[in-house]
Amino acid sequence: MALGLLNDMRMKVWLALISTGALLCGSRTSAFEAIPSYQGGGAIGYEPGGAGFGFSPRSNITVTALGNGGDDQTVAVTLWDSNGLQLVSALVTSNSPPSNWARYETISPLTLSGGQTYYVSAVETNSGLWIDHVIWGSGATSNGNFTVGPGITYIGAALGTNADGTFPHELDRTNYLMVGPNFTYVTSTTLLVTGLQFISGQVKIAFIVSGVPAASFTLFESGQPGGPWATNLAAVLTTNVPGVSYTFTTPPGGPVNFYRVRTP
Repeated sequence: MALGLLNDMRMKVWLALISTGALLCGSRTSAFEAIPSYQGGGAIGYEPGGAGFGFSPRSNITVTALGNGGDDQTVAVTLWDSNGLQLVSALVTSNSPPSNWARYETISPLTLSGGQTYYVSAVETNSGLWIDHVIWGSGATSNGNFTVGPGITYIGAALGTNADGTFPHELDRTNYLMVGPNFTYVTSTTLLVTGLQFISGQVKIAFIVSGVPAASFTLFESGQPGGPWATNLAAVLTTNVPGVSYTFTTPPGGPVNFYRVRTP
């Protein structure tokens, strides 16, 4: 909770910002890994044109970094849409920052739609191959297992680039993992209040957005910290930086004002 006391020559107003519910002002959004862990994997395979896996977000997610594990070569990690067309790519090297079992390169946040099919692949830039362990996680010949991050459904191993440059050439079983390509993502929106001012009889509440982009915002106010809360219909929203930074401007509702900013 942030509490501010602001003075004006004509009046004194107490302003407070509090946050409740799933979307918290001042909280941090934790990133998940698409493949948090794997065990085993004695088999080594290779695939011309790269390899990875198909997946479907259960709801909208925002990808924040592309990664690769288990290969010391420079590897191009790519996200593809349902038609196999490239969305974003990053070069992961031995100097890329490590996290868990992979190394990652940050990308401009990319939002993927829930229920749609996507693919991620990795290919060595010097050989044009994916080379790494193959995990099959069930059956009599199982050689290990792997886990899948919350928020996505694993569709199956994806192999090879087509002649027209699309990916994949083949989609394999749901219990197969071609070890290597990975990505991090967030599944929620976080609002962080960065400023609270009382200027010329107006309250200005500045905040920034991270995680999954939000389409709209609502300002609530109350005369007490615990509510009841009412929608502030007089508030005017200004976009400072689209998708990133915003400011609500409103006249104070009384000598004591508590505010809450939320996405719908």
